[in-house]
Amino acid sequence: GDPVEDAGGGLYDYLQATRHYAAFLRLRGKLQEAVADYRRRFELQPSPGLARTLALLYRAAGDLARAQWAAEKSGDRSLLVGVLAERGDWGAAADLIARGGSGPSGNASSLACLATYQRLAGRTESAEQQLDQLWKLLSAGKRVQTPIFEHDAFAANAQPERALEWQKEHWVTETIAYLYFQRRFKAALELCAQYRNDGAEPATASQCGAAKIYF
Repeated sequence: GDPVEDAGGGLYDYLQATRHYAAFLRLRGKLQEAVADYRRRFELQPSPGLARTLALLYRAAGDLARAQWAAEKSGDRSLLVGVLAERGDWGAAADLIARGGSGPSGNASSLACLATYQRLAGRTESAEQQLDQLWKLLSAGKRVQTPIFEHDAFAANAQPERALEWQKEHWVTETIAYLYFQRRFKAALELCAQYRNDGAEPATASQCGAAKIYF
């Protein structure tokens, strides 16, 4: 049987199985052989699943041009966005996300990626607009599954204060440490008061105490 197809599960499990399979093949020195096999199978009987697997194998082999070709054949826009980004084609990746290729309209993680790719493509004004839209969503109580994407979007796009505000909502102890090491002792103390030291991790309690002394 096919070790990728036999993995079962949903799309996430399929992608993980393919990545692990590619790593195994590369370590065994058989990646190029597998690429040729999957290419031959795809040419005989094209299918989105085979194209997706082929794209991931090409990607593992470092052949990003052919990985893009296979990702386009698969119809998997999220995969195509990843390949375009890896090739440094930030504008094309941003355009694909903007067309709804990486999630529903208003998806916070998609906006975070879009803003970063727009800036990398030199579209600063568009990036600022996406970050403003993202901040409005988050300020309205938009729930997200992976808050690190939103944090990094602000941090990587020269909006550290928004990144810090978002960080406070999800990683209080890390934020206290961050403020402490920036010597922003007053802000650290204010957050310590919210956090209440009786439940703090030892390192954080120590930083709260030190911040009090220094302030």
